[in-house]
Order: sequence, then structure tokens, then C-alpha cells
Amino acid sequence: MNDLIYYFQRASILLFGFSMGIFSCKESDNNEIILKDTEFKVISLNPENEVDFKNIGKNIEYIVLSTASDYLISEIDKIEVNNQLIFILSKAQKSIFIFDMSGNFLDKIADFGEGPGKYTGISDFFIFKESLYLLTNPSRYIYEYNLDGDLLKIISTNGNYLEEFRISDEGWVSHLKDAYDDENKFNVVLWDSLFADRKEEFLFLDTDRRNNSLRVDNYISENKEGVFLFQNFSNLIYKFQDTLFLAAFEVLLNDQSIPLEYMKRFKNDSQAALDVAMKENLFTGFKKIIATDKLLFLQAQQGSNIINCFISFDSNKHFAFRNLKSEIEFSLVGDIIGVSGQKFVMIVSENVLSKLKELDLEGKINKVNLKNEKIHNVIDLYEKDGNPVLVFFDLDISSMQN
Repeated sequence: MNDLIYYFQRASILLFGFSMGIFSCKESDNNEIILKDTEFKVISLNPENEVDFKNIGKNIEYIVLSTASDYLISEIDKIEVNNQLIFILSKAQKSIFIFDMSGNFLDKIADFGEGPGKYTGISDFFIFKESLYLLTNPSRYIYEYNLDGDLLKIISTNGNYLEEFRISDEGWVSHLKDAYDDENKFNVVLWDSLFADRKEEFLFLDTDRRNNSLRVDNYISENKEGVFLFQNFSNLIYKFQDTLFLAAFEVLLNDQSIPLEYMKRFKNDSQAALDVAMKENLFTGFKKIIATDKLLFLQAQQGSNIINCFISFDSNKHFAFRNLKSEIEFSLVGDIIGVSGQKFVMIVSENVLSKLKELDLEGKINKVNLKNEKIHNVIDLYEKDGNPVLVFFDLDISSMQN
């Protein structure tokens, strides 16, 4: 009888350990088990060399941001739109600029400096309900502002390392990017509201994934379904919903995954591995993720090429391209950097704007060969050394290819 009890106890312990390995995803090895979403899809993208913006962009709006010396934006790292306000992060200027939907400058958050209520840099920010949450750099504090830019509260992270972050009913969700020490062995962590306890940890951060010399713009985005994110050297897109962490998509490029043996080349010599990636045109992972409620936008790195990808949440429709072209008589194109409701936000290329302005000054553009009145207004308002022009557009899902 005692032997029977002993074996029953041993079996219970083993079963419990197996269950915890599946559901907590806290096994600190490279064989971590991540459950798949019930809507999990394998998407194989075959990028077209060039896509014409006029075939996909619909309901286009152009916003020329007003310009003055005290609010000239040197570089845009992130855009969030809420309550008819545009919030623009410039990490170099350690500021968040606030504009209305007509492009008028309203205010900026620029509390950098020394002393109480000051920060030395910004890692990330997002808007939740009626508050703007700013993560300082180093990530010691979260500053909560109202949407007018007034400081409401300072929240300590208790010395925890964060990079990109969100808030949920369960606490703070953070992507740690490439942090790695005895405490930060996972690069997705769910903290409680006070940063006193790590409630969940996901995605073991092995050294092969850390030494990535390729620049990544952002790892994390959010829609009504949850938080979507990816890991270095991974072709999986994950979804965090409530306390569940699920694999949502496996993305293939030209039917190819990321070679596991290739990741190991980054371990000792990242520059040599980068050279190999360029030479062999290898799929090395993602650079950017942006989600609306209907569409997921990804930027992938393949060799020296940037691949832009759109995936529908509601259907199996998807497509990818290397270059987005435009006819001069139709629209302006650039880099997708954010969302506004169900619209994507794109920063117009400086080269495109300069060329348009040059042609206009030479008298080569008129209402006959440039039929879009909105572009006339952009040309009239655009300044060579001014703030960017933003394009807000819907994507025509019916034109997406399977």
C-alpha cells in the first residue's frame, strides 16, 4: 500500500510539473512550450517587388504639421492618435509633441532634466483611456499625464527593466527587448500594478537571439483582441490576452522560416552574421509590428531588403511587397509608423516632398497633371526644413491577395 501511495505521489508531481511547464511558460530552456491560439494561422508571404499605393490606399487624408523653431521635430519614433489629438515621440529630443487633426501644434511634454518631476530620457509611451503613460529611460519610472500634457502621477518600476510596455487589467505587460541578466531571462513579463511581483514570464531569452545587430523599431502593438508582439530572430507573432500568452501567427517568407542554425552565427560575431544575411538574402525576423482591429502590419528583414506585410485578422487575405510606389498625380508615400482608429499613419518621404516642391517651383505641376487637390495643399504648405507630412489611409482589403 505504501508503495502504491509513493508511485501515485510521484506521478502527481510529474503531471503537475508538466502542466506548469505548459501554462506558465517559465521553463528556462530553449524548448519552452507556448500554446497556440484557437485562430492560429500559418501565413506564407510571397512579396511583390512593387505595389502601387493607389490600388490599396483608400479614404486618404493628408496632415501637414505646422512648423516653428520651438517645436521642430528632428526624428519621429512613434505616433499615437486619441481624441482627435496626435502625439509624436522624438526620443532624440526627449519630448512628446501634441498636434490637433488640422496639424496645429498644441503643446509638448518635455520634462527632461534633473530634479523632482524630471526624466533623463523616454523609452516608450502609449495612451490608455484618458491618460498618457511615459516610460523613462532608464526605465525607473512611469509618468502618467492627462491628454493636455499635465503630469498626474509618477509610478516607480521598483528597479525593474522595461523597454516597451502596456497596461492591462492584470497589471503591466512589458517587452524587455535584449535585456539579459540573472533577473531578466525572459523578454515578456507581466508585473502586478506596483511592480512588486512578476506574475508571468514568457519567451526565454537565449543568447543566440540577443546579439542582433539589425535595428528593430518596435516589438509590440495592441488592438481590441490584446497585445501583439514578436521576439528577435522569430517568425512567430504572439498574442497576450488577459493572462494567456498564445502563438497567433507563424509567418513564412517565400515559404521559408528562419533557419535555426543561422541564429547561432550571431552568438559570437554579429557583424559577420549580418554580412552573411545580406549576402544570402536570409529572412532574419521582424523590425516592426502595428495592429488595427482588422489588420496586422509587419516589417520583415530579408537580407538588406525590408519587406512590408499586411495580414487580415478576419480572413485569410494577406500580401507583402518590397517597395510602395506612387504616381505623382495621385498620392504621396512613405513609412508606416502608427494607427488612428482603423487607419494607418504614414510619414511622407522627404525625397518625395522635395521633388514635388521642386517641380512646383519650376512650373511643371498644375491642376491638369496633378489632379488631387489635397496634394496641391500639401505642396503649398510644405517647407524644406519643416515638420513632416502625415498620410492617414484605410487599406482596401478586397484588393489583398491570398
